[in-house]
Amino acid sequence: TLTTFTTGDAYQASGRGGAEVRNGKRTLSGGLIGMGWWEQAVPTVNGTTYRVLFAVSEGTIAAQVGSTSGASNLFAELAYSQGNRQLFSFTAIGATSYVQFRSNQPVGGVVVSVSIKKSSVDGWRAEDVGKYVEVHAGLVHLTRYTNPSRMRGEILRELDSTEQAVAGSWRLLEPAWSAERGYPSVVFFFEGRLYFAASSRFPQTIWGSGVDDFYNFAPGVLGSDAVEFTITDSAGNITLNLIRWLMPSENLLAGTTHGEYRLSGPADGAFTPTEPPMVRLQSTFGSDAVQPLRVGQALIFVQRNGSKLRQIVLDAELPQQFLPRDLSVLSGHLLAKHRILELAYQAEPLSIVWAVRSDGVLLGLTYDLAEEVVAWHHHTTTPGVIESVAVIPHPTRNASQVWVTVARERLGETTRQIEVFDAYTTMGYPTTLTGTRASWDGLTVDAAVVYTGLPATTIGGLAHLEGELVSIVGDGMVFPPQIVIGGQVVLSQAVRTAFVGLPFLPRGELLPPEVATQRGTSQMRHKSYREVLALVYETLGLTIADQVVPFRSGDDGVGRGLPPYTGDLVVNGLLDAGMRRPVLEFSQPNPLPQTILAIASSLEIALEG
Repeated sequence: TLTTFTTGDAYQASGRGGAEVRNGKRTLSGGLIGMGWWEQAVPTVNGTTYRVLFAVSEGTIAAQVGSTSGASNLFAELAYSQGNRQLFSFTAIGATSYVQFRSNQPVGGVVVSVSIKKSSVDGWRAEDVGKYVEVHAGLVHLTRYTNPSRMRGEILRELDSTEQAVAGSWRLLEPAWSAERGYPSVVFFFEGRLYFAASSRFPQTIWGSGVDDFYNFAPGVLGSDAVEFTITDSAGNITLNLIRWLMPSENLLAGTTHGEYRLSGPADGAFTPTEPPMVRLQSTFGSDAVQPLRVGQALIFVQRNGSKLRQIVLDAELPQQFLPRDLSVLSGHLLAKHRILELAYQAEPLSIVWAVRSDGVLLGLTYDLAEEVVAWHHHTTTPGVIESVAVIPHPTRNASQVWVTVARERLGETTRQIEVFDAYTTMGYPTTLTGTRASWDGLTVDAAVVYTGLPATTIGGLAHLEGELVSIVGDGMVFPPQIVIGGQVVLSQAVRTAFVGLPFLPRGELLPPEVATQRGTSQMRHKSYREVLALVYETLGLTIADQVVPFRSGDDGVGRGLPPYTGDLVVNGLLDAGMRRPVLEFSQPNPLPQTILAIASSLEIALEG
């Protein structure tokens, strides 16, 4: 009958009271004549934690552990109802511990299959604070450690039972993000969930919150519970394929170091905790860590190593396939030695993708997918480098504002300024010309200070440009450049409106001309431009092939600004014969407005050589 206590390890019973044997099982009964109990002396090691596993097949019994027979409890007395896997733990304080089962009820309680072994863990630990326990279909966040057998916690998801959990029925979960494991590097919203992805420990894992419950990432089985899944490549490999970005589209698109993927849920629906998304490889170019842009139906992203800009567009003939395209193929020189660090998109008044290059140059891509327009341009500020770009809505106009962070060296120190591309500040000036405009819109200098008010000769507020040579426009007239001294400049005559700032030189050139001839290509023949026509819009100043195009005539008075001109400008006899690849360059050397809509030319080609 003592074999009841020998499951797993054999121990000798040391005492009993009010116990009787029924059908080979130890039955504990109490009532009016006292408690029935059965005690087992167990050899233990001081400070070691032990686990007691047993089964209760009848009635309700109580269990306790003492350092002496029937006394000195180490483990608070607890009641256990019928169950095949009952469990409790205790930490010994001596060489012998006494495990006792008892019944305080007049009905019998039956205890069988008792096993007493060293615990594989020493109970709760202080480092368990911050972890989670998943038990009885609930979730508990551990918040305060007391001792190995006591830990406080916050219930995050309600438990469906108050019974003590048996071994193997609960899990201790660690947070996926921490200082040791790293934190996500990608964040976005998609289909009602807040998603995080790509920590240093789990670079291919994506975590999604509960639906419309953005702070709840507790695991579950309901469709609205949090989700977690890992991206694998087409061969099932989950190594060396780091998530760089995620972007909502027709489905969820993911850019990794090895390729671009499309993620879709069951039947092209939402992701669920029990059904991970299907991962379909779309291209194998690989992505950089720069956040991509959604422009209309296209996704624009930076290829791995930052050397190319690509778009992904849904294939009209294959609705489940996205087509990649290199947007920088015709302007590869812009990215041959430097990489893209940041992107921003300006929708109005022109569709432009802005890209910060690693050397501080700002690249612009005039982009219109419907019209197949892909036109690159680059922008510099001297002295200084552009470090970041952002686009926000204009506060008063139907347009977007482009803001940049500019680092400049001034008086031996690096300073940073937040500057905005301003196309709407007005330069007004007095005029007596009837029916002409007396102003233009748009700054024509960098890091500018704008003055408007009563006529003045001293323009201040220029401390950020101390010691710099600045350009000056006042009442539509260009003043000689000056060095800023004491945060101001002094003009030769009073003005009501002034722009003062760093100069810049807008410049462009046409590609070498190619004209089909009866003898084939014209590339090897000598060519000359005989006439060039430029169609300009609200322009005051133009130089073509080092020839200055006049805007002021004898009828225009001096000492006042001219109105902007819109129309054709013609220049004759620009370049002499004898050049196989004549270069036609145009620029604006003065801080005045210039917009060129088109350039046409008359080209003379030599018959020989």
